[in-house]
Amino acid sequence: MRFEDVVRKLVGQPLLQVRSIVSLYIFDFGNGKVIETTDLVGNKCMVSEFAVHTESSWRLQDDHRIIVTRDDRFFWAEGRKRPQFDWRACRKKGKNLCDVQLAKIFRSLPCRAFTVSKVESDTYGGLTISFKGGFALIVWPDNSFAMEAWRFIDSRSDTHYVCEVPRKKKEDW
Repeated sequence: MRFEDVVRKLVGQPLLQVRSIVSLYIFDFGNGKVIETTDLVGNKCMVSEFAVHTESSWRLQDDHRIIVTRDDRFFWAEGRKRPQFDWRACRKKGKNLCDVQLAKIFRSLPCRAFTVSKVESDTYGGLTISFKGGFALIVWPDNSFAMEAWRFIDSRSDTHYVCEVPRKKKEDW
């Protein structure tokens, strides 16, 4: 099965929220249903119907500009670059530009602006999720060695599809 066929399940689903855990970004999709499951250590937790997890580069854009990117987390909310990156400071919600921009865009637009209209993937692990409101989420691998680019999770069937594009192995450098 091609990855594009797998992530096509997102068409018609709204983007509910964007979360982060250190460098992992989680894009939650679904019609507001939450599913009870267990995490890796056996604790019960609630998850959205669908999710895209990535540590690759990504950006959210509209027809005219880039709105927010993964690397905006390296800047303070007021836009100045951090002299030395500090993960503890980054974890404080609202302290970095990425969190502020995401909160701003989600507060200012209706949910239907982020309803998925089209999904495309490429042979190099890139993923484009287009939304009805003219926005697009673009994810692309940002290294040349074999590594997970992103993962699509269908919580309804507890299935994970991992996109790891074959590239140069570290040993071959």
